[in-house]
Amino acid sequence: MKRNDLLTNETFNAGRITQKFARAENRIKYWNKRATSHRRSISHIQKPLHNNLKILNRLMQDEVEKKFHKEYLLGCSYDFSKITNYVSIGGKELPCIYNYYIQPVGENMVLIKKLKPKND
Repeated sequence: MKRNDLLTNETFNAGRITQKFARAENRIKYWNKRATSHRRSISHIQKPLHNNLKILNRLMQDEVEKKFHKEYLLGCSYDFSKITNYVSIGGKELPCIYNYYIQPVGENMVLIKKLKPKND
């Protein structure tokens, strides 16, 4: 069965119905190129999220909850505009960064609390 390689567009004889590449090197290059393109397309949001997570992990260490001043977090390069999801706590929708949620306390303070895993 004649096929065209997805990477080089060369014609080759496919040994299997599912074969899409003439050589293994072409398959590897194709999928690596595609994964790199995907990572680059989401890096503008992923990098700040990972930075926020690193900051929270460093500040929280073994603590379950802790209060911080907003200016302190901003000084640590924390970006309040980047979140992963919302969680409903006490009837309020609170922003989350992976396994932490952020609850405003007064004007300039926030309570950061670690979410419990669902299997506990």
